[in-house]
Amino acid sequence: MKRPRFNQSLIILLTPIILLVLLTPLSCRKKQRETLIYQNDFETNDLAKIERGLIDVFFYSSGTNLQTKVLGRYNNGSFVLRLNDLPTHEMIRISFDLNTHDTWDGNQTGGGADGPDTWQMNIDGKPEIYTTFSNSTYIQSYPGTYPSFNQPKNYGVKDMPGACIWINENVGTTRYKIEKFIPHNSNTFVLECLDRLVQTNSPTPMCDESWSIDNITITAVSM
Repeated sequence: MKRPRFNQSLIILLTPIILLVLLTPLSCRKKQRETLIYQNDFETNDLAKIERGLIDVFFYSSGTNLQTKVLGRYNNGSFVLRLNDLPTHEMIRISFDLNTHDTWDGNQTGGGADGPDTWQMNIDGKPEIYTTFSNSTYIQSYPGTYPSFNQPKNYGVKDMPGACIWINENVGTTRYKIEKFIPHNSNTFVLECLDRLVQTNSPTPMCDESWSIDNITITAVSM
């Protein structure tokens, strides 16, 4: 019985291609299956596809000219981002910076005067995040779901001034990196973010507590 003969020239030709596939990191292969469908850092005041969109200028540190534009600020408000004609996919990856400005009170009830200060993210009308944040000594729910409890200092970066530093100069802003992978296969996508901030005794609610969004990236992932 004759053994099959291999074409050595074909093997020599295919070997570099096979090695390239085998040596390519999985992370790189995964990126080849992702399609960017939306990206915005708001520096050009682009509010296309956003309902109730606002643009504000936020300073990275007091006493400097280092600044960025953000979506917001919001206080007992919301925005909606609507995307259409998405490519075929099985997952959506969403990533953005959430800035909580000034005196958020987390899970504090305060007898109805202060807190709880809740924030919510909906995808296609369904809640993906429902939580609280704190910029004080009060406990917060994030990264859990309200009313679970976690310590705020472990999950955010509090290295920026507040939005109203002339009122709350010692409180500041905490920045959270929000990132979610969500099962999704529709050709439309709706992102909604909203809050309910309790601050019945504040004469300046927007300077007392607010939030903003920056650096949104949304990617359709095909498995």
